[in-house]
Amino acid sequence: MARWWIGLLLLLNAALLAWNMGALQPWGWGAAPTQDGPVVTLPIQTTASEPAPSAASAASAAASAAQAVPPKPPASATRPKPAAAPAAAASAPDSN
Repeated sequence: MARWWIGLLLLLNAALLAWNMGALQPWGWGAAPTQDGPVVTLPIQTTASEPAPSAASAASAAASAAQAVPPKPPASATRPKPAAAPAAAASAPDSN
């Protein structure tokens, strides 16, 4: 019985695909034509609120920004060892 339902659904799916693709249009069985709305295009106008920075001022700004942030050490750099813990604290069991 399930194969008949699957076959019916496949047939319905194929019929809807043909209808949407316009295969039934010659016989008057087609999807309603869609109407495209009006297309509005506006020119983009830029406002000159402040002048563009020159190459020299841009370079000096980049150099000052680079000096403000200290460089990160490389990932392969050695890390400082932690301070040695007292012997009593090291031998105590965890209370977890």
